[in-house]
Amino acid sequence: MEDSPKPQTPLTKRANYPNLLRAPHSPNKGRGRLQVQIRRAFVGREVLTSSEIYDSCYAKRRMLGQQIDRPYRWSALRVLRTIADPIGRAPTIGRPWLWRLRNGGP
Repeated sequence: MEDSPKPQTPLTKRANYPNLLRAPHSPNKGRGRLQVQIRRAFVGREVLTSSEIYDSCYAKRRMLGQQIDRPYRWSALRVLRTIADPIGRAPTIGRPWLWRLRNGGP
């Protein structure tokens, strides 16, 4: 019987391509769609409410008159928790959270 070749492990695969050894671990970290849109929402503003952030992330849904449902809000909130700090609650009706972008970013 003929021996079948052994499957390559990630380390042996990288050894065959030396440029991969110099590549950063996660080059696209912090460049997701919501991460970019949330950072853009903070341009020129220090503090935003969660409602303003949802509106900027899902502007097309708002423009079409659709609601921003819970899964959409949860996706934005999950990213918000990683790149911004909650600083309190707004005094308006519904009392949305107030957010401030972290200095270092993700």
